[in-house]
Amino acid sequence: LIEQVERLAHHAARGEVWAKALTYLRQAGTKADARSAIREAASYFEQALTALGHLPDDREMREQAIDLHFSLRVSLGALGELERVLEHLRAAEALANALGDQRRLARVNVYIARELLTQGEHEQAVTACERAIGMARTLNDYGVEVLTTVFLGQAYYCLGDYPKVLEAQRRNL
Repeated sequence: LIEQVERLAHHAARGEVWAKALTYLRQAGTKADARSAIREAASYFEQALTALGHLPDDREMREQAIDLHFSLRVSLGALGELERVLEHLRAAEALANALGDQRRLARVNVYIARELLTQGEHEQAVTACERAIGMARTLNDYGVEVLTTVFLGQAYYCLGDYPKVLEAQRRNL
């Protein structure tokens, strides 16, 4: 099936068999991403979000939507479409908030912090980092805390606040 997943995705979407379309479109996006066909991957992930919109709105579908927004973050970032990355992250943030999903919300804040840092919005990046670090500590998610602290240090560096850079990086050390 994986060899023909693109055709299956196309036919399921055209036939409006949305649950299968969602599955196949996600698989096709992942397959395209694995072979560095980034624009193709982004297209499949966006189509998967469209298919998702035709399915009943429940927790599982919202979780899948968040994960698709995360996948699009990678593809669109590689294409240099940074504004669209932030749009998808804000959509994922709203969904995670609505679900009360603290794990995904912590990840969203890490990703938002990274994008804000990339776009030169250093003060906003600090705020997003602090939110993510607080959530990571509550969840005992050491990996998220460490990654976010790296971004926090970078944001402080860009702001010229070197004592806070040292403080943040010492936590990681």
